[in-house]
This record gives sequence, structure tokens and C-alpha cells, in this order.
Amino acid sequence: MKIASLLLLAGLCLAVDPPRKPFPPRGGGSKLLTYNETVTRRVISPTTTFVDWIPGEEDGQYVFQENDGTLIIQNIATNRSETLVGADKVPENSYSYYIKPDLSAVLWATNYKKQYRHSFFADYHILDLESGSLTPLDNDQNGDIQYAAWSPKGNVIAYVRNNNLYLWKNGEVTQITEDGGPNTFNGVPDWVYEEEIFGTPFALWFSPDGEYVAYMRTDETGVPTYTIPYYMDNQKFGPPYPRELGASLS
Repeated sequence: MKIASLLLLAGLCLAVDPPRKPFPPRGGGSKLLTYNETVTRRVISPTTTFVDWIPGEEDGQYVFQENDGTLIIQNIATNRSETLVGADKVPENSYSYYIKPDLSAVLWATNYKKQYRHSFFADYHILDLESGSLTPLDNDQNGDIQYAAWSPKGNVIAYVRNNNLYLWKNGEVTQITEDGGPNTFNGVPDWVYEEEIFGTPFALWFSPDGEYVAYMRTDETGVPTYTIPYYMDNQKFGPPYPRELGASLS
């Protein structure tokens, strides 16, 4: 019995791989990077660049933003790059940008204020690349627009403000819904749908030809509030959370 146990133990020891040695340093250096330097404290980290593909007839183009705010178009087929928007044209307090599919304008989000994981409030301005003019999406906006997006075709922007859906077309604004409020959401999800269903800040979708827009309307009237402790400066917020899926959709 003892012999069998020793043989089993010896077999297990042989099955375990020996510890791997670290890769030899490259470039003539002798310092090895430690776990704490690269993961825990992030003393050394890789440089990252966020890019957006540009839809259109010419394939292989994407845009990225340099540190000074300049927007650059890069073509992976020709390896050529060109400036789309110079740093001097970027509005103050810009947070993000959305390029019109035909590359004639850029929609800028400014005065960013975070809401939930994906959503935020902001002002939006349209930069015309031919004239260089910068105009507000909504004349009386006050950092309260919840979402805005270009149509895939045409000069149309759908946006949500005070939980109501609007369409901007060639400078003219049309209000689509009028019942938005604390319990009614048009074109944007409530906290539950944003966090657990969509994982996005929007609930509206253009048709491929840009002629139609579909949106979700959520009515939370009568849905009980579940208070969630938010451990930051002793604050709390209570998004409506249906215990038994009590929210009604239409």
C-alpha cells in the first residue's frame, strides 16, 4: 500500500510542468518587468489608439484623434493619411465626435456629464467642414442632451432631450414625441435596459437608407423603486427596478 502511494506521488510530480524561465531581455537591457509594474501599479503600459471605421464607397478608411484633438483619416490600403479636422477647429470641452457618413461635417459632444455606465449628458455642436462654421444642435441646449446620432444617409440627426425624441434636418428641428418625462423614456433606455439588456445609451435605430427611424418607448409608471447604495461621497440613487418585470413597453 505504501509502495503504491509513493508511485502515485511520483507520477503526479512528473505530470507537473517545471516552472518556465522568463524570456531573455531584448535590446541590450538587463531589467525584467515585474507584475506590479505592468498590471498592479501600471507604471509601464502600452500606448493605445481608438479608431472608427468610416462608412462609404471607399473601403479601408478609419479616423482617429491625436493628442492635440486633430482628427486624422488613415487609409490602410494606400497607407496615406490626411487631416479631417485641425486642432484649432476642435471645440472647447469636447468629449467625443461623430462623423457624418459623407465626411462633410462632424458632430461634437461637449460639456460631458456622466449618468450611468454608458450614458451621459452633453451639448452637441455641428462643425461644417467646408465653411468651418460651428452651430449648436439645439439652440437652447444646456448640457441636457442624452444622445445624438447621424442618419446613415442624408443630413439628419436624431437626438434625445428630456426623454423626448427629436429630428434635426438641414438646420430644422422637429419634435417627434411629447410625453417624455421621469417615468417615460423615448429613444433612450432606462437604467435597467441600459445596464442589463442593451449595454448602450440609445434605444433608436435608423433604417439603412436613413428614411425611417425606430425607437423604443418605456413606461415605468407604477414600477417600484429599488434603492441601490452608491458608495461615493455617501450618495444614493434609486433607479426604478421591476421586481417582477412590471415595466410596460409600447
